[in-house]
Amino acid sequence: MGRTGFILFCLCILSGSFCSNSNHVSDSRRTRSANIITRKHNSQSAVEENETEFEEKLKTLLEKFNPSNPASRSNITSDSVKSRMFLNPTNPTQTTAELLKAIVATIIQGTELETHYDFLKNTFAIYTPFITQDSWDRLPGALLCILQDKKDCGIISSFVRRFSGQIGGSLRDMLDALKRQACSTTSANINSFGRSAVTSLGASLSPSVRTSSQAVTARIVDLQVQVASFLDLLPQVLAQRLQVAWQVFLRVVFPAFDRYIGDKIITLILTPADFIMRELQILVGVPSLDQNEQCSQGDLKQLILWGMSHNMSWSFDETILDMYLSSPLCIYPTPECRNVHFSRSLMPDTSTVFEGCDQYNFTAFNETLCTKLPQNRLNSTVLRSVCSAMDSLTASQVSRVASNGCARANQVSSFFQTQLESYASPCEPRSKVTRSVSESQLSLSDLVCLYDIWTNSDSVDPASVALCSENDQESFVLAVCYNGKLLDILIKDNDWLFAYCSNFSDAFTIVSVYNWCTYSSWVSDQIDVTLVAFCWNNDRAQFEKLLCEDLGLFLQIMSNPENNWIVANCTPAEEPIDIAIVDNVDQWCRYSEWQDPAAIDVSIISICVSYDTKNFTRTVCTNSTVLDKLLKNQVNSWLNDFCSSSSSVFSSASFCQYGQWAETVVDPSIVALCWDQDQLSFSKNVCCNMDLLEKMTQDPQNEWLLTVCRGNSSETANETKEVLELVCRYSEWTDPAGVDMTDIAVCSEFDTVNFTRAVCTNKTFLLQLIKNLDNTWLLQFCANHSRSGYAMNFNPQVICRYETWAVQIPDPTLVAVCWDYDQGNFVMLVCKNKLQLSTMSQDPTNSWVRSLCSSYNEITNHTYNNASYPQACIVRDIIRQLNWSCSIDYSAVCQQDSFQLKSLHHLIQCGMESVGLGVNSVLVEQVSSALRKAANNIVALLVTLEESKLVSLQVTENIRLSVLQSVMDYLKHEESFTNKRELLQCFGNLLMNLMQTGREVSDGNFFLIKEYFQLPIKDLKPILMPVEIKAGRQILQYLNRNWAALKLSDRYLQTMASVFFQKYMSIDSTILLEFGQLLPYFSVLEISSLPGLQNNKAALVSINQIFHKLTLDQRREFGKWFGSSTQFLNVTQWPMSAIQDAGSLLAYLPFEKFKTLSAAQMFFGLDILLNNTLTGLQRRFIAQSILKTYHNLTAPDFRRLGNLTCLANTADLLVYMQTPALDAIKLNIQDCVRLGSVVPSEMVSSLLVEQAVLAEPGSLSPEQLYHLAVIMPSLGIPFINQLLPSQVQAALPALSSVDFSPAQVLPEMLASLGTLISGVKAETLRVLPTDTLLTALPNITLQRSRLSPAQHTAITTKLWGSNQVTGWLGALDPLLPETPLLSVRSRLTPLLSNLSTVSHRAWNTQQAKLLFRESLKAFSDIREDGFLSLGMISQGVDCETLKRRFLSSSSSVISRILLFLHGLPAQLHSSLKKCITNESYNFSFSAGLLEEMGAQVAVELPVSIIKRFPADMMETFRRIIVNAPEYFLRLPSIKQSLLVDKVVQRLGMSDGMFTGEEFHSLGVMATFVVDEIFINISRFFFVENIERIRNYCFYKNKKDVLAMMLQEKATFGPVSNWTSETLDQVDRFIFFLPTTAMKQINKSLMTVERMERLFQSQRQWEKSAFGTICHQNRDMAEVDGMFANQQFMLQYFLGVLGIGVLPKLALVPSCSNVRATLPSAWAVDSLTSMAADHFSNCLEAIGQDPNFQPGELTLLLGKVKQIYGPASALTPKVIQQLGRIATQFTSDELQKLKLNDLAAVTALGRIKTWTSRQLSVLYAAVLNSTKLTGSDLDASTLVALGYGICGIKASEIPAMNPVEFSKSVRWVGLLRLDCTEEQLGALAKLLTHSLAFGPVSSWGSEVFIEIGGIAAGLEDIVLSSLAKEQIEGLTPLAISMIPPQKFSVVFSQDHMRMFSYEQGAALTSSQLKSLNSLQQTALSMVLTSWEDKPADFRGRSAGIPLCPIPFEVLSSLLLVSLFTH
Repeated sequence: MGRTGFILFCLCILSGSFCSNSNHVSDSRRTRSANIITRKHNSQSAVEENETEFEEKLKTLLEKFNPSNPASRSNITSDSVKSRMFLNPTNPTQTTAELLKAIVATIIQGTELETHYDFLKNTFAIYTPFITQDSWDRLPGALLCILQDKKDCGIISSFVRRFSGQIGGSLRDMLDALKRQACSTTSANINSFGRSAVTSLGASLSPSVRTSSQAVTARIVDLQVQVASFLDLLPQVLAQRLQVAWQVFLRVVFPAFDRYIGDKIITLILTPADFIMRELQILVGVPSLDQNEQCSQGDLKQLILWGMSHNMSWSFDETILDMYLSSPLCIYPTPECRNVHFSRSLMPDTSTVFEGCDQYNFTAFNETLCTKLPQNRLNSTVLRSVCSAMDSLTASQVSRVASNGCARANQVSSFFQTQLESYASPCEPRSKVTRSVSESQLSLSDLVCLYDIWTNSDSVDPASVALCSENDQESFVLAVCYNGKLLDILIKDNDWLFAYCSNFSDAFTIVSVYNWCTYSSWVSDQIDVTLVAFCWNNDRAQFEKLLCEDLGLFLQIMSNPENNWIVANCTPAEEPIDIAIVDNVDQWCRYSEWQDPAAIDVSIISICVSYDTKNFTRTVCTNSTVLDKLLKNQVNSWLNDFCSSSSSVFSSASFCQYGQWAETVVDPSIVALCWDQDQLSFSKNVCCNMDLLEKMTQDPQNEWLLTVCRGNSSETANETKEVLELVCRYSEWTDPAGVDMTDIAVCSEFDTVNFTRAVCTNKTFLLQLIKNLDNTWLLQFCANHSRSGYAMNFNPQVICRYETWAVQIPDPTLVAVCWDYDQGNFVMLVCKNKLQLSTMSQDPTNSWVRSLCSSYNEITNHTYNNASYPQACIVRDIIRQLNWSCSIDYSAVCQQDSFQLKSLHHLIQCGMESVGLGVNSVLVEQVSSALRKAANNIVALLVTLEESKLVSLQVTENIRLSVLQSVMDYLKHEESFTNKRELLQCFGNLLMNLMQTGREVSDGNFFLIKEYFQLPIKDLKPILMPVEIKAGRQILQYLNRNWAALKLSDRYLQTMASVFFQKYMSIDSTILLEFGQLLPYFSVLEISSLPGLQNNKAALVSINQIFHKLTLDQRREFGKWFGSSTQFLNVTQWPMSAIQDAGSLLAYLPFEKFKTLSAAQMFFGLDILLNNTLTGLQRRFIAQSILKTYHNLTAPDFRRLGNLTCLANTADLLVYMQTPALDAIKLNIQDCVRLGSVVPSEMVSSLLVEQAVLAEPGSLSPEQLYHLAVIMPSLGIPFINQLLPSQVQAALPALSSVDFSPAQVLPEMLASLGTLISGVKAETLRVLPTDTLLTALPNITLQRSRLSPAQHTAITTKLWGSNQVTGWLGALDPLLPETPLLSVRSRLTPLLSNLSTVSHRAWNTQQAKLLFRESLKAFSDIREDGFLSLGMISQGVDCETLKRRFLSSSSSVISRILLFLHGLPAQLHSSLKKCITNESYNFSFSAGLLEEMGAQVAVELPVSIIKRFPADMMETFRRIIVNAPEYFLRLPSIKQSLLVDKVVQRLGMSDGMFTGEEFHSLGVMATFVVDEIFINISRFFFVENIERIRNYCFYKNKKDVLAMMLQEKATFGPVSNWTSETLDQVDRFIFFLPTTAMKQINKSLMTVERMERLFQSQRQWEKSAFGTICHQNRDMAEVDGMFANQQFMLQYFLGVLGIGVLPKLALVPSCSNVRATLPSAWAVDSLTSMAADHFSNCLEAIGQDPNFQPGELTLLLGKVKQIYGPASALTPKVIQQLGRIATQFTSDELQKLKLNDLAAVTALGRIKTWTSRQLSVLYAAVLNSTKLTGSDLDASTLVALGYGICGIKASEIPAMNPVEFSKSVRWVGLLRLDCTEEQLGALAKLLTHSLAFGPVSSWGSEVFIEIGGIAAGLEDIVLSSLAKEQIEGLTPLAISMIPPQKFSVVFSQDHMRMFSYEQGAALTSSQLKSLNSLQQTALSMVLTSWEDKPADFRGRSAGIPLCPIPFEVLSSLLLVSLFTH
């Protein structure tokens, strides 16, 4: 027809006159001249000329056309036909077209159709010239003009008005003529297609939509009848003329026919389709990602268009017919469909297609769509014309257009419907007889219920069986239920027939039981659940007996989950119970008391057998010993048969093979059966086997085991009772919807009687409860437990009236109940009914129904497809009806549920084949493809119209599944992530809504959700942000269900948690319950913003379930959130259940909230609290609250308290001295001591030490020693010395774990000494055989921190002296850092030969440097992979090598190297860090690079680089420091301050309040902010977090600020008002207070116990990770200030200090008091007044105290002499304890000391305050005692000498053994030796020996690092000629030991520029003074390298304070540093 024809056709339809009732030519003539066509135009004359021509042609046409005039018809003969078919060979296409026209003319020649054909052809010829190209532009205006009822609308509209009536009438007449022609030829009696078509169309094309006003009543069955009518009529119409034309066609035309017809068809299909699509694409904007990667959410029409432009394969052709032909059919077998009718109209009621014609729709069109056109680049002339025309309309005109347009559309629809119905209906019968015969042939029996045929068939259509069973019931029962042969055939596919036939015949039941309940054959076959139910209901006794006896049958039946409702009672039936006997059964049947079973009266046995059968069978029958004794009495012989029969009913041996359960999967039904029948063995083998029980309960069906295995102890019963009283308060269940499902389950299980009475008998309440779909199980429960009530009367057949559901959507509760209890009918009558299913799904509550039905339909379809009976197939049946013969593969065609568009090409192809034509398959596929494309475009148009409220065909619902399937296929196969991302981001919400997932769906339905879990992290946030909350819930639910399988990264989960939190939490707070496993990925800030769900029990449960996965910060924030609830206003009124609900959240409440808990509440929740990490403040509060409240605690109570006991006041524990609880208290205190917890001395002495027992140590038993072991160090050396070796040997296991000092140890067995290894003499270790040392090595390495340097040296030199040492490196690994460098150098060859193993050992820096340099020599050049493979050796890389590696590598390689160095467990040398930071100027910094560097290098970066970091990089820098704070804490204080200042400024923390979030975010840096910021910290936050803040470092200024803050009213107020609780909170901060403030503390609070706790708290902090580093960095003034405060507090509150004019009191402390505090804090008079045993016990602690003044030490030495005698009488053990007291010996006394024990020498060698004279004497005393000379001294002795080495004369040093000294220098080089310059020079020269390190020129930096301070003794010329690498090896100690004059000479400014900061800061004030200006400038540049400018920011004279450190402290710190990396 072409484009112009399409225009006219549209105008004709929309004008409405096309469908007018005027069907006579005379009518048109009367109206022909009614209107004169007047159209304004620039050329008026041209218009008039055209109109005149038009009028003339029109008149001629009308005169020629008269259908009733035979004269107007032409007489065409066969010859004329042939002449018309003359071919034009030059134009095949034209020839083909002409031939087709000739064929048509020939066929209709001489018929009534010829006139109509000519009229239409001539009409087309007339209007073509008048429809010009610009008609498209004029079309909208003409259209709107017509719809406004205007007269002057232009030539086109005038033409339409004149001729639409005639053309419409002609079309009508032509159709009537066609039908008359056909009917006059023959009488068509159309028969039914038969059973298959009826059932397939009735079931497959079931309705899927309902209109809003009236259901479309036409039955789909009519379609088959009408299609058959048409197909039957068509040959009759064409038969007269077809034969002649056909012969010519076959011979001449056909070669070009198929291609020509195909092209025309495709053009005809695609032209309008493409037009629709082109206009839609302009009209509808498709969302896409913009430049910001954002996207608006698209709707369904936009998705369809997006898919078309992205090659998505839509397949709407499968549903387009269903959309239009859907009608509400009755689906059999409902009551309304008893009689089947086939006479309803084919077409739907089109009045419902158009929802309305209100003005809104058209106004909305103009406002929403037309406004988009100016922005659209693709201009549409048509659309612009429409919009332009609409803009000019007034409101009244728009209303008229809407009304008229809607009326015209309905008229057109009605016209086509009427004509199609009229034409498709059969011809009128000739007589009434014929009609009756026809009707009789349509009876149900003749059509479908062909029982005789069924009998001879292999299978019968199940749909036909179901139809006949309901519509032909009487005949069906007789023909089927009583026909065994037929029943055997039908029962295979219709299991429901069991129950159906049973309702009509008892005889059937008997016969069926006999024929079908053949259990012996069931074991090997899969039995249908319907048959199982039938046999259970009709043959239960036999069925149940076999289930109990036959394990195979039981497993076969119960393996199907649908049979789980069967509960077999395998216990023999019991006789009626005699109540009087029952009352005494418990007394008589106590089998455990049957000591002599043979003497038990037979009547008692009979009673027990009858009334206690289960227990008798389990206890007696299974005990062969007892049974044999009973059988000895002949009267009891019947017991043998009884026990045999009992075991035959249930054989536990065969069923319950518990031993195999751990290795196999056990069916839950077997578990339940074994518990029920074999509880005794079950409890022993399962309940008592925790591993097996845990395995069994992993199956949700076995979770009940957790309940039954708890036992029935009184304690459990009481707990259950308490819980039930709190939960099962039925009177409070006023709102059933608010009752928790868990409470319902608990009450129904444990309070069955009351629950049944309160719930089951209350119909209203029960119905309200089951409105929650998860509570529908209550119906079955109540039916089982109640003899009355609603549940007993519940009948699914009555209540589930499915036939009414299509009219009114049922209540969701009713839907769920019918699904649960009437599933068979539900599936048949709902799932198989598309309309029903679609209608129900409109209610979101019922969305789960579709998913479940889909699963059942899939199973059903799969089963039916595999069946042997023929499947219904419309295409096949139509072809058979027409007797066509063709080669169609029906297996492919008949797979569809309904007749679809793509089936048309199969019919076309078959029709062509049947008449002898072979159609090109490619052409057929092309046409099919065009049809599919057109269908897709039409669907897109329909969706657009439906969303605009213009039509209502339920398009969305019909295409939903097709859309989802296409999207799923697209996502599976699409390779472009950009496209997939755009699809998810722009259409995610739409797709999720289309899914409509329900409560029980298969995993395959979540394909879309799965895509979200495959996204890259960087794209996750923008894609998730548009997701709506409903879809978000589905994603979260899927995540929680599939958590383990998804295996998502932490970053992914953190991003998802953050996005969902921000988007949803403010919308619906209850979504918190869905987060589940995502809760640990909430940030602290997000947790603080949680909604107020503290009273929501489900929320608390959800949080507590994941609490163990949270970090400490997250837990505290959750606690803070929980504490913000209003319920904390009255905590004491909480029920205990609230404590249980709160769970772990209680442990992390802020202390202000925590302390509102009562003692009873804390005691009730104690187990929960102790399972969490409580703060010390909380622990002390709990202990003191409980012990002050309760004074009658039992031993179990104290065992629950555990270590909290030690936090109580001693007075509160003393009340239990004479109670059974004392032993539990002692054990708790012993554990505290063993763990190093703070325990007051009074508590130990009062509760653990029994003076009577200690009086005679030698008489103590091993058990007594075991209990005393933990406190034995505090008993002192005198007590230990009295123990016998045999006692020590027996108690060694207990003693080996106690922390003894070396002086207290009495070593026995080396390999099992544990902590006692520190007492083994170095002399012993160095002479032990190597094998013995190797055996003890594991124990030695575990206790290495307890060993002295001399012991370390003895062990390492011994082992490294063996040639096999390289084979022991794995065992030696922990000791490698202490191994002398010289020992490693001696084994270089074997080490380098096994580099792969050696590279992973824990080498120290100098060893790594040595090995790296030697490796470099061996392998010339080490590339990236080789460098990384060197492992720990790589830390020894020199700067030049690293720089070469950086220069020759890409940025990615540099990143890998930095990351590798970052990951090394070692402290990198300062030279290496300086090298990296110097090279950092060439790096392109990023956050990733900073993370790869790690904190160790990052904090060394110049401040000039750091201050340029943007905010994101500064945030990364901050996080790096917070995660690894130790490196920041080791920085110089000035750089610490500068770094913090830059961080604070860049992150915007420098202004306003210093918030808690900011404080926490800075971590350890928080206390380094400037005072002006720190003082602005929130006081509320400060008080709430003071316990955490106490862990940080505070230097002098901050201590003063903190002391001021503590006394503010906003914190704790004036000191005079402080309470015991305040002191607990302030804790060690009390030492920051000035003495004036300390005096104001209430003295009654400052007890000895309190002060001991304060001192021990400070000591514990100093030993902590932070405290150790912070303590090292304090200067001497700060150390002295802290000591002064401690001393003042102790002496002031103990009354030692004088008050006013009163003399001070000399309070005599015990040794425990001294140890618990600080010895030097006591007055020396108090110490010297101590009892001898107490002083002796504390001598070691007193000697190690660094704070005693010389005068005080002299007094203490006098006390020592008083106890032990003169110096000559002192034993090495006593000397070992003296410490600094020994410095007060005179030279003569030193000479007389017995120093033949290296432990004593080591103790004296640690002291650095000796005078030169004392050192000489001390060295001489050592030689005298050991009888050795200087050359005899080995490495361990030299190490033990320590500072005593300076006692060796310079002249004697060269005689020393250079090898032994080189081995000792590893330790000696760490000491600041007070030697003369000559002595240092001699020692240094000794190291240059060829057997030592050789000449200095050959030394690498590793040697300088090894020798430490000894390098200061090198000659001037040597030092001045050092290379850069050698200078890098000089330690800060060596720098500071060089004499000032020498320093200024040997180091020029060039040398000093090579210094590291640590080296430069080590210079002393004397050295600084000796420098010239150039040297000072060079040094200044080193010290201020971070600012790139010379300035001295040190603020002191000598850099880091090099204060005196005792040797043992220094060595211990070094060991800790080395072994923690």
